[in-house]
Amino acid sequence: MNRRLLVRTVLAGLLTALLLAPSLAAVYYDDAGRWPADWPDELEPYRNQAKTMGVATGLQMTVYEIPFGTAEEFEAVWPAILSVKSEGGTLTLRRIGAQEKDWSFAIKDQPCVRIYAPADGYASAPRPGVVPQEDTSGPPTIEELDAQVEAGEALRTEPPWPESAYLPDGQLAEYVGAEWVGDRLTWVPAEIAGEFRGFLYRARVDIELVVDGEVIDLNSTYLPADTRIIDERGLGPTE
Repeated sequence: MNRRLLVRTVLAGLLTALLLAPSLAAVYYDDAGRWPADWPDELEPYRNQAKTMGVATGLQMTVYEIPFGTAEEFEAVWPAILSVKSEGGTLTLRRIGAQEKDWSFAIKDQPCVRIYAPADGYASAPRPGVVPQEDTSGPPTIEELDAQVEAGEALRTEPPWPESAYLPDGQLAEYVGAEWVGDRLTWVPAEIAGEFRGFLYRARVDIELVVDGEVIDLNSTYLPADTRIIDERGLGPTE
């Protein structure tokens, strides 16, 4: 099953339940890299050794993990990985074995790259003043969701992002929320969305390096000067 059909099928099945039961949370796992087909060709050889995690915990996103066994392997593909990061996106540094993740199947004992990307699915939100009614007909189909998108009653959780998803400084928001503007849903930055309006969806692509000092060695790894670096290695902040 391709990435788009896999993720959309899962999220379509969750959409109705999530709207009716806000406490429900889920993380799905795929033992392969299901990133978009239009990402750099240099990433293609790494799909089989990568992992994909679809996160639907209230913060909706997809996380791709790519482990590496040699420094040569990592250094060869690192420029391609950097190229998928959003303008204004961050680079987080973690130490192997020290990072803490809620996902039990996240890679913890091997140097790797994590790519935090949008969820390839759908978003909806109740109309203002309208109480959602339980739908006993079952989850909507992909075709029904696509029709809702065309009608302005749902949104796809993927780029291209509208102008409304950007912050006042012109940077793409890390997370966005679905909000009704007139008779159509649109994306607004979570940072300035005001009161909580439902689930938040990742818009920005950020990168995380889990370093070991050998396969991924920061002394020999290019770190772009125009990128905000968040140091979570326990060694103090780096900007």
